Amino acid sequence: VAALATSGVHTTTLGLGQDYHEDLMAALADQGRGHYYFVDRPEQLAGIFVAELSSLASIVAKEATVELLPAPGTRILEVIGFASHADGRGQGVTIPAGDLYGGRVTDILVRLSVDAGNGTRELLAVRTSASPIGGAGREEVAHQLRAKQTDDLAEVERSLAPSVAIKVEK
Repeated sequence: VAALATSGVHTTTLGLGQDYHEDLMAALADQGRGHYYFVDRPEQLAGIFVAELSSLASIVAKEATVELLPAPGTRILEVIGFASHADGRGQGVTIPAGDLYGGRVTDILVRLSVDAGNGTRELLAVRTSASPIGGAGREEVAHQLRAKQTDDLAEVERSLAPSVAIKVEK
């Protein structure tokens, strides 16, 4: 699958119902520079096929990578659903993200360990780079990921993002 991806053939996988090997399906899609979908209802399939077919004409950049470098007191424990490898500079990881499509969002779920504390703190430096279609070289965008730490359990529960909780559960 990875060899096909380097020649421009991308692989998208579908996990249907509850009885499938999620890690295998996600790894095949990742190595194939495609997408992985969890499908729990048959009526979801039509929308997935429409999205996949319409995205074929909207590739805006190729060979994207996402680099995550933890701030002091933060450790990356796991990148969920994507292949990743140590960046060679310490505790960071690089995630090959494949091609980027106009109007599409890809979420990368990362499990971290963060030293105890209170207040807002930096967790990760995030650098995304890709080769734009029709352009030369690579373009890069950098961001800092911050989070607020608190001992207030009610505040933590209020801050939970339902879309992230669903991804964690899956």
